[in-house]
Amino acid sequence: MQKTRNRATAAVLVILLLAAILLLSGMRGKSRDQEDLTAEIAEGVAWLKRQESRDPAAVEEQIKQLRRAQWEAQLLAERDTWLEQLESGQINVWSLFDDAVILGDSRVVGYEFYDFLPDERVLAEGGATIRNVEAWLPDLIALNPRYVFLCFGLNDSSIGYWTTAEEYTTELVQVVQSVQEALPEAIVTVSSILVARDPAFQKASAWRKIPEWNIAISEACAANDIPFADNTQLCEDYADLWETDGIHIQRGVYQHWAKNLMIEVYDYELAKLEAPAD
Repeated sequence: MQKTRNRATAAVLVILLLAAILLLSGMRGKSRDQEDLTAEIAEGVAWLKRQESRDPAAVEEQIKQLRRAQWEAQLLAERDTWLEQLESGQINVWSLFDDAVILGDSRVVGYEFYDFLPDERVLAEGGATIRNVEAWLPDLIALNPRYVFLCFGLNDSSIGYWTTAEEYTTELVQVVQSVQEALPEAIVTVSSILVARDPAFQKASAWRKIPEWNIAISEACAANDIPFADNTQLCEDYADLWETDGIHIQRGVYQHWAKNLMIEVYDYELAKLEAPAD
């Protein structure tokens, strides 16, 4: 039985090896000398014979890793195609929010104010913090969305409820878990806090520490397997689209913010997929 299993394993490896040789030959972009190709195949066969003495489990694990690498390469290619279509407009980012709800503060109100999303998909109000989430749970449960986005932090970082970012992230994780308990099938994603700019710091100097808070939030999310949408680059790329108060954002930012949220969900779900059965 073990010899039969070894032969089957070796046969698979022969196919993989021959495929690799042919692939490399094609990549070199020129015809191969027949003697060289024959020598490479002979060397490969000799290598396979040496593997017959190896533990079949180890050989099968090697095959599994090769298949895994191929599968991941395919998924990455599909991701790149999806991103290209999203950036080109072939995929309308707002269509991706048909089964989503965004919770947050006055910045999030803009999703509704600018008519990007319907009212019932935006649970937000000025001055809101993560402590408002509990009051919105009944609405969330009624909507039963696949995706939930928590987009808070501006007020949280300055209101004084939490003296340190670490205290805040502890409660934030608890809030995420409470939403997850209410909606077990939902993916709850945390958005990084969009930065504030001058002259906003005259109103709250604590907003200067938003980048530090984002680092703490990112680390807490990573430690608890919570999707985290990092908007750092967005804030740099579209700095000229902040309102004159240095707090709120203009219409042009929302599409890019929405893309960031959905890209994070896409990558999170991609990472959770299991490799095809052997």
